[in-house]
Amino acid sequence: MHGWDEAMTRAREFKRIGVDAVFVEALPDRDSMTKCVQELDMPVFANSEYYTMASKTCLLTKVQSSKEA
Repeated sequence: MHGWDEAMTRAREFKRIGVDAVFVEALPDRDSMTKCVQELDMPVFANSEYYTMASKTCLLTKVQSSKEA
């Protein structure tokens, strides 16, 4: 893995060139998912290591992430 900074750099570049949404791999927890959605301000698809290992699904909308900030 390349880390948070590289993932955000790539996602911002995709946003700059006009993609509709981005996929961010292996976010470690719900807080990281919230931070990602807030920083990018665009639709984000992500899988989370925590929720994958726990066999759970976490859906986080922009509205939810805004309320948690």
